[in-house]
Amino acid sequence: MERAMTKNSHSIRSRLAGWTVLVLAAALLAPAAALASRRHQLPSDRAPHAERSAILAVVVMDQDPARLLRMDRHEFARLRHAGGHVFGPFVGPETNDVWVVTVYDRRQLDGPFDQVTRFILPDGNVYETRTTPVEPGALPGTRANRDDIAEVPVAVQGAPRLRRVARMLPPGTIRAGQRRNATYTAVRLPVSGTWITKHNLYGKWKVEVETWKDDKLVSRGGTSFVVRNR
Repeated sequence: MERAMTKNSHSIRSRLAGWTVLVLAAALLAPAAALASRRHQLPSDRAPHAERSAILAVVVMDQDPARLLRMDRHEFARLRHAGGHVFGPFVGPETNDVWVVTVYDRRQLDGPFDQVTRFILPDGNVYETRTTPVEPGALPGTRANRDDIAEVPVAVQGAPRLRRVARMLPPGTIRAGQRRNATYTAVRLPVSGTWITKHNLYGKWKVEVETWKDDKLVSRGGTSFVVRNR
């Protein structure tokens, strides 16, 4: 009897020792496995450079960005003082045009591309889709033959530095460190006297912007804006 009890005691102690070793091993291996998992989940700021979107922001305003560059400093100061009125809500009958300003990181722009700008009505239907050829180094007035867009040569947009336009954008649109490498495009949407005001297409609009290169979607962005009757 004593031998059997002694044998069972040794067996229990052996099993306990074995379980203790397994628990300790699991505890030691768990942090290593978690660390290995984190290594495969890079934070966004360490993601591969090519995977970052070239579009930094999309803003709708009732001022032509090219005109901002021609203003004297007093006129520009008065316009900045107007604040949010530049960015809407826009009164349809009193607003001749609005401009979709798409801000890009020029380091992500590798040669020419197509920008597709899509205007979406408050009811969700597409009002207009515009395809604009963009060449970062294009001079004003540059045109190109694009049979897939129009039967006549179409204007090619450049992508100038943001400069003064950056000072006009709402606070927080882009970070201060992004301004040095920021460029932009501007797409005009006529408002007053068009189908918009004639058919009371008022409310919250959406605008979607996509950039396409070699028939591949490379980046996208968007925003919303309000057009009202008064």
